[in-house]
Amino acid sequence: MSVPIVLDIDDAKKERIYGLGSTSVVPIDGLDNPVAILINLSALLIKNNEN
Repeated sequence: MSVPIVLDIDDAKKERIYGLGSTSVVPIDGLDNPVAILINLSALLIKNNEN
């Protein structure tokens, strides 16, 4: 069973995370709220390790 992780994402890092693709981050509301659910944490970790 997978459990979503909810984080408050800083605006400066938001673009970097959204760059992972729509399957990685799902906004909670349509108001460009920086709170998101990461549904593919492994992709985020790999991306961060490459930088």
